[in-house]
Amino acid sequence: MENAGLVTFRDWLLLIDPDSAAQYVRGSFNVNAHELAHQWTGDTVTMAWWDDLWLNEAFATWMQQKVTTKVHPEYRADLDRVRGAQGAMNNDSLVSARKIRQPITGNGDIETAFDGITYQKGAAVLGMFEGYVTDPVFQKGMRAYIQKHKFANATADDLIDAIAEAAGQGDAFKKAFRSFLDQSGVPYVATEVKTEGGKTVLHLAQSRYLPLGSTGDANRVWGVPMCVRYGTEGGGNKVKCELFDKATGTMVLDGAAKNSWVLPNADGRGYYRFAQSKADLAALSKVVGSLSDAEQLAYADAVRAGFQHGELDAGDVLAAYKPLTASKTREVFTAPMGTFGWILSNEAQTDAQREHLRKWATDAYLPKLKELGYRKKAGEPDNDTLTRTVLAGFLADKDIGVPEVRAELLKQGDAALKTKDGHLDLEAADADLLGDALGVAVQERGAPAVDALIAEIPKTSDPAKRNAMLSALAEIKDPALANKARDFALSKDVKVGEMAMVLRGGRDSEASRSQMWKWFLANYDKIVERTGSFAGGRLPALAGGGGCSKAEADRLNAFFKPRLNQVSGAERGLAQTSEEILLCSAQKAKQDPKAILR
Repeated sequence: MENAGLVTFRDWLLLIDPDSAAQYVRGSFNVNAHELAHQWTGDTVTMAWWDDLWLNEAFATWMQQKVTTKVHPEYRADLDRVRGAQGAMNNDSLVSARKIRQPITGNGDIETAFDGITYQKGAAVLGMFEGYVTDPVFQKGMRAYIQKHKFANATADDLIDAIAEAAGQGDAFKKAFRSFLDQSGVPYVATEVKTEGGKTVLHLAQSRYLPLGSTGDANRVWGVPMCVRYGTEGGGNKVKCELFDKATGTMVLDGAAKNSWVLPNADGRGYYRFAQSKADLAALSKVVGSLSDAEQLAYADAVRAGFQHGELDAGDVLAAYKPLTASKTREVFTAPMGTFGWILSNEAQTDAQREHLRKWATDAYLPKLKELGYRKKAGEPDNDTLTRTVLAGFLADKDIGVPEVRAELLKQGDAALKTKDGHLDLEAADADLLGDALGVAVQERGAPAVDALIAEIPKTSDPAKRNAMLSALAEIKDPALANKARDFALSKDVKVGEMAMVLRGGRDSEASRSQMWKWFLANYDKIVERTGSFAGGRLPALAGGGGCSKAEADRLNAFFKPRLNQVSGAERGLAQTSEEILLCSAQKAKQDPKAILR
């Protein structure tokens, strides 16, 4: 918490040494940078009311990324920015999504305002308009805003006016900025390249992005600062930016090559999704490997969005994602994993389909993991460490289950579960793979491994080791053992902030979710008593998150609707979790599993 002169932190953000897991070292720096950025917005200038919480949090997120880029460029905060924005877009695609400037009518609205819309969407909107007016101009506006309102309160209009004045922009700019603050949703810009009168013209049409099955109204318009990169004669490329604030429009691509490829989100700075004709997407996929890392992430999100919107099927997705797996940048080559995992878990029906997907994943990722090995090397870049962790966890997952990866992690997990001086020998496993290694061990060894972890956690104060052991308990597949771990999570030996690490497990099949649901109903009062009202908005997701059928949405609503007045924030949490379940169900119903083998 960013108290002026007394910033407070959780233990794992402070208890860091050179041997700590890379994710904690990076996380510690990023959170420090975020909280110190609050000394300007939050402390020096404070929001006038809770509806402008984003003035505090979006700025701190945006500024943290700048500090990290300056001090630790190898952390690739520029890509964290893009990935954070894309994560916010997933939530912002829900009809139940809140606005950045959401009216505050009670404590529940305040508690649920600390989310990806406030932080990541807010930061992305700042970065998008920064890119449009240029970084130095935006900095000038921010400085003027802070100087004018220091040791006082400010509103969104105060910030917008300061940026507009610095940039020499008028009402159209201000209206465009407000369009991202005062309405929910993600702009969806459909583009098509045409040749007209000897010129290359990009036709544009915008609406609200809504996934398959959504009940929302797509008829919505933003003032989109749209920057387009396109190919020029001789193999070069150019960028053109215009403010697109109508339902339809065109952009002339001066000097474009014949049959030019187009990336409708240059540098990945825009908070919007784009759609292309299959011909235009095919042209872009041929050159995607030559684009910047941020632009490849924008391409990856466009593929994901097209799949969820219904324009692309699983075969299209696998083909479009394949070029990204050749990247040497972790954030890029792992971008397909989320959508791939959804296809494997929810769409594949036959052994042939599942085997085809496993081979796709193995071919794409196992060589990278084997090159790194399964142990951290002395002096290796932390990016290699993080890459090893992501790849090993992905390939060892029960649904993919690459035998050699699971065998290696089981070997480390078994070693860690041996007793040494009265404690488990947790140092026997690679520190960054400890959670994954123990997760495989509990799946393969069953009750002895689970009992050993439950006995060790109360004796361990090291937060990284506690997190690894708790996350391993979430990987249990056996129903009785999973319930034993959940009961343990409700005990005093597990901190309130740690409890969800265990309870989020058991979501990979409808059967396992139903088993989790029964346990949740039986223990609901204990969960509420432990978590307190501040976690009310998260309770529906804790109970039903990961669901993918109407029956799961119905039972969630039937249980929580009579209880909404008991915990603040639960109403929005219920609306969003229920909508996510129904959208997953609609997506599953639309897709043809046969496309996997095409």
